[in-house]
Amino acid sequence: MLDILASGFIGALLAAAPMSGLPATGRQGQEEADYRVRLQRCVTGPAELALPNCLAIIQTLDAPDAVIALAYGRRGDIHFESREYAKAIEQYDVALRMAPPQASTLTNRAAALANLGRYRDAVSGYSAALALKPDDPRILNGRGAAYVRLDDAQSALADYSRAITLDPTNVEALNNRGVVRSALGELQSAIEDFNTALALDPRYADALNNRAVALIRKGSYQAAIQDLTKAIELRPRYADAYFNRAVALERIGRVADAELDYAAERKARDPNP
Repeated sequence: MLDILASGFIGALLAAAPMSGLPATGRQGQEEADYRVRLQRCVTGPAELALPNCLAIIQTLDAPDAVIALAYGRRGDIHFESREYAKAIEQYDVALRMAPPQASTLTNRAAALANLGRYRDAVSGYSAALALKPDDPRILNGRGAAYVRLDDAQSALADYSRAITLDPTNVEALNNRGVVRSALGELQSAIEDFNTALALDPRYADALNNRAVALIRKGSYQAAIQDLTKAIELRPRYADAYFNRAVALERIGRVADAELDYAAERKARDPNP
């Protein structure tokens, strides 16, 4: 029998902490103003504007190490957003060598490692970030997702639960804890997590899909189909939701409808539809 698919684990990309009172550079007048404009574009500009300005900052001979580290970190974030995770890690590594580490840089590096499948290294990275910011629910959520990939459900539950204690409105952590609880057979607790997440964000398609998974495991197929139909309305190319709805439809004997959903799932997964 085909299994059902949970989805929605989150690996956070955190913004660098804003710098206050930039170190003096010894420049005067327009030269100093131009330097600060380049730095602002590096830190806050879109990728096509940020990359050349970050490079200009890095090549500035008397730029403080903390500023150069910030520029490397921003370059890492841009590579991350482009899914160039190995290049992102290279930039983060330089940033971490240039100045005392920021939790955001450590976290983003850990997320990049996780996206490369290096989950043990990701856990170590998230743990280093938590040493600096032990009460950041986003970092706990990221480490929890890495623990899931290592099949360490109890460590994942501990991180998600602490994230939720710190921020009861953290819908990603609620969703992720629900997924783990569902996989462990704690179906009612899982459904309660998804209910809470959906009360906070009724348009959270992953929570709808994952609540449906728990409902299918309970044998509540019609309720699961309702959730999955809404998830597909919110995200028309949601392949996992089509697959799960097909499973639910098969189990109530609607084989022809299930076949349509399997076909829709294949189309949704096609990178060149």
